[in-house]
Amino acid sequence: MTEENNNRKISVSFSRKISDGNYGSIEATAWVQGEAPEGASVGDTALLVSDLFVSASSAVLDQLGIEYEMTEQGVIRESGTPAVTVTTVQAAQNAAQRHLGATPVTTVKVMNAAEQEGPLDDWLLSAVARDGVTAVWDNRRAAAGTKKPWYTEAVARGAVGQGKDGTGKGYWPPR
Repeated sequence: MTEENNNRKISVSFSRKISDGNYGSIEATAWVQGEAPEGASVGDTALLVSDLFVSASSAVLDQLGIEYEMTEQGVIRESGTPAVTVTTVQAAQNAAQRHLGATPVTTVKVMNAAEQEGPLDDWLLSAVARDGVTAVWDNRRAAAGTKKPWYTEAVARGAVGQGKDGTGKGYWPPR
């Protein structure tokens, strides 16, 4: 007589891409699976999912050479810059442009790209390069005729922004 395994299988995947500095990217993905015992409570199952997610995400971040730390709440947060960085040619171009006073070459992700009102302004690219901001919300359509910022720093859930009380910093056009 064989014994039946009535455990529930639970799987979690985590994927992360980083720029290779040459208009491409490098991606790593981990998929892990565990089993929740029959009759496990929702809380026990949530803990299992959390453990599986930590395993998957730490494996991916290790593979990509991204430094990370675990918070007291058990959440993994990236704490460093990925090992794959901008190529020497691009770094030299950025340094030359800064030295010559031109707008630096900056990669900024627009979170609401479908609502983007044309190309990003040069003054914004300079400001976000100075502040180390890599993603913004384009608010130009909603801000027209108001005192609202044209762009707002995009802040990841749980992260701290550079604006008031840790919110996303607003960017207005220069006067």
